[in-house]
Amino acid sequence: MNQTPHILSFIIDRNIADELEQLMPTHQRDAFVSQAIANELAMHRRKMVVTEMLEDCVGMPIIARGK
Repeated sequence: MNQTPHILSFIIDRNIADELEQLMPTHQRDAFVSQAIANELAMHRRKMVVTEMLEDCVGMPIIARGK
């Protein structure tokens, strides 16, 4: 993911910060957090699409399968 870096500031729970500091070497933390956020955003986008699709289907007849 070679993109222009952008500095953000946010607060995370102390226990999460402690675990990140224990498990992830300092030079890998930025990439780790960036990838974790990218993964969560992708999951959020998928959930939004599914929710929109389900909302669009409300009131439509259900087609029986295999009959």
